[in-house]
Amino acid sequence: MKKAFLFSCVFVAMMASCGNTGYTVNGTIADTTDGTYVYLYSGTTRSAQVVDSAKVENGTFCFKGNQEVAEMRTISCGKQKAVIALENANLSLDLQNGMCSGSTLNETYATYLAKEESLNTQLKALGKKVDAGDLTEEEAKEAYGKLFEEMSAYELQFTKENIQNCVGVYLYRNVFYELSDEENEALMAQIPERLKNETIEKFEQNIAVRRKT
Repeated sequence: MKKAFLFSCVFVAMMASCGNTGYTVNGTIADTTDGTYVYLYSGTTRSAQVVDSAKVENGTFCFKGNQEVAEMRTISCGKQKAVIALENANLSLDLQNGMCSGSTLNETYATYLAKEESLNTQLKALGKKVDAGDLTEEEAKEAYGKLFEEMSAYELQFTKENIQNCVGVYLYRNVFYELSDEENEALMAQIPERLKNETIEKFEQNIAVRRKT
């Protein structure tokens, strides 16, 4: 009986181990000498620390590991940098354009980046019209206002829809100061404890301080 029980425990442990495949980030990088190192950071803020490095070989690099909770991480090499959702999956990263694929969270973030790029392109086109004198000052002001309003509204809605995953939590910092304390508290209440980082803790402290004054 004991042998059967022990065998059962070992089998379950082996199956769990096989199912936990970890992550692989297969990356490509442009205009970089072989032997140069690409760095993976512990987060996305300035205080983030290097937690891993990979050597460039023939314009490629690879990171492997295990990530129990999906988090937004920075990967960089010189001026080439990307923010990705690091999770246990087979990920592909083009460090030159900062695009990562291979998981639902990274596809979600890519959707946001595509919208942001689209609006930035429209802003540049608008700037050229202003420089060429094709728009009056009043027309330019109105056009700029509409684009910024569109981006702000999209960012807020996108953040609300994704506040329970690491992508939404990462983007939340862009909308925090646009919302009332009540709106922020309602959003933060939806964030799972495992995703609350130093930024969220700082926001909670800011609101707590204002409540006391």
